[in-house]
Amino acid sequence: MRTVTIWELAHQLLSAGVNVDEVAGRVNRDRAIIYRWKKAIKYRGIKRFVADQKQAKRKRHRRCLTGKVVRLIKASRINHHNWCGEKIVWELKTKHNIKVSRASVYRVLNRYFKLRSKWKKNKARGPLPQAQKPRDVVQADTVDYGELFAYTAVDICSREISVILGENLTDEEGGKCVEQIFRSLGPCLTFQTDNGGEFATECDQVIKKYAHKHHRNHARRKNENAYIESFNRTLRKECLGWGKYKLADKVRLQKVVDEYVRYYNTERPHLGLGLRIPAEVAKSHLF
Repeated sequence: MRTVTIWELAHQLLSAGVNVDEVAGRVNRDRAIIYRWKKAIKYRGIKRFVADQKQAKRKRHRRCLTGKVVRLIKASRINHHNWCGEKIVWELKTKHNIKVSRASVYRVLNRYFKLRSKWKKNKARGPLPQAQKPRDVVQADTVDYGELFAYTAVDICSREISVILGENLTDEEGGKCVEQIFRSLGPCLTFQTDNGGEFATECDQVIKKYAHKHHRNHARRKNENAYIESFNRTLRKECLGWGKYKLADKVRLQKVVDEYVRYYNTERPHLGLGLRIPAEVAKSHLF
């Protein structure tokens, strides 16, 4: 014998002419709910309505990730210096042939790692320099590492980078390091820097030899150099850290930096490029 559901009982009472208040008392529901049932049954019919109600009661079980996938996500986060979920999804798909949603990755990251505080909102950024092809605009800056200074440069189109370690922030040292950057990346149309003394006089002459224009940013407008500022943070986080170094460390650290530059340009996916690699983007503009 089939048990009559609460919705069918309410429908039978309503069909028999029982008023809504009495039906609500019989089925122990609020009268507003009875009105909603009555309206839905009128348009869908009692069989469709009951089937929909039963389906709504069933909770969709979340698919659990295997222990292997969880370990791969944790390893990717640790080995790649706190990669975001999008890059971890890319690595699992391309290197391990495992398809995992971004939400699942972030559930694992939230469980095992401390991510950004939810209250911290993104600040609006100003307009950024635009480039149509590689070497249209190259942004450059310096990073202080104690007795050493990293002269950094990034192509804002392909995101290719170059890093040269210098010993001071004079214009003579700046000229030597920037010349090595140009030998690595090649000439460009616009070489964009801040107003630091390392990019003045002698360095400026070197820049004008390899670039059509030397553009200096406005004072106190860091957003104009947003690409290189972002990379400088990545360089600290993924390569040289936040420590201080001695002049005696220069040769050893330059080898470390050169290997990181090779990895960054030829292996590391870039979120701003749709998870493509900088070398692939540069190559795509050759055809």
